[in-house]
Amino acid sequence: HLAKSGNNGIGILIGGNPDIYDSVARVLLPCGYTVRYYSGSREKLYEAVTREKADMGFYAEGGKIETVALGRRISQEQITTALAMAAAEEKRAAKVIMPSHLPGEYLRLISDKGAEVSLASSNRGRWARAALESGEYLPELFEPEASIIRLAEMMLSGKLKKYLDRLPNIQQAETTVKCSWKDVGRMLRTLVDAERLEDIELVDGVKVKVDKGWILVKPNAAITACRVIAGSMDAEYSKELTDIYSEKLRRIAQEKKE
Repeated sequence: HLAKSGNNGIGILIGGNPDIYDSVARVLLPCGYTVRYYSGSREKLYEAVTREKADMGFYAEGGKIETVALGRRISQEQITTALAMAAAEEKRAAKVIMPSHLPGEYLRLISDKGAEVSLASSNRGRWARAALESGEYLPELFEPEASIIRLAEMMLSGKLKKYLDRLPNIQQAETTVKCSWKDVGRMLRTLVDAERLEDIELVDGVKVKVDKGWILVKPNAAITACRVIAGSMDAEYSKELTDIYSEKLRRIAQEKKE
């Protein structure tokens, strides 16, 4: 078990990039946390945290962090939202730039804390650039070391549990529709024309708000297909949305201009 030698009683495992572990440990150890390097794989982090009776576990590599806390795996969307809620509540951010794929329910919780929410691309590099350019760059949203240190602070204060408990459990589904790069623009424009203007956001592809959820359609990185991502409280409904919109896109793809 992770012997908690620190005086605040919180034990943390950090795996992945050893440089990130070194930077974080230098900050957290003097603050009373017990921090140990985890040498296993990303996939086995949850098991290691459970086995070692650690309070938190992180696997940081390539800008992405796998997070285990409060006895469960926590998604990147949930972490991003909790960090933004904290920054808003602590008045460290009057405005936050969020990735466009975050569920509307999560965005509302951030704005409820008093911050103006603006959307950017869900591509990590473009999202960070948008935050920098607008002067609203929060290091904890983009830098693994800052994320882990902030989340450790929130764990100690009880805020992490408080925020995560407020997040509804969004069920996402995704599928792809193959298309030529020449057709992508026309397909997205046709989709936009078929929807009510007030239901649409055009930040990173086309996001459509529907009765009990949302659907995001955007090209994949290679522009060989459209990604169709849906979210709602109901897994079956999300799957149904991807089916409906995939079928719409296939019909549009077939209606090629003469």
